[in-house]
Amino acid sequence: MIRVLLEKIPDYKSADSILRGTFKGLADFVPNFEKRTLTVWLHPLAVQAHNEALRHLCADLTATGTLFPGTDLRLIFDL
Repeated sequence: MIRVLLEKIPDYKSADSILRGTFKGLADFVPNFEKRTLTVWLHPLAVQAHNEALRHLCADLTATGTLFPGTDLRLIFDL
């Protein structure tokens, strides 16, 4: 995940801080059983450039098509 963030944030310490803040922060989980998706809404960060990097990471994670364990719900990450 750090590697993906480093594509938008050239500073390793900032990328690490973004990731740590995201894991410590709150998120909303919104299932859509008709579309078989589970959207993970991450709360925005204080710095706009960090939000852009986080959006980039969300797009990368969503593109994997990962299913939420034990379900047929595809994970979608958004900010």
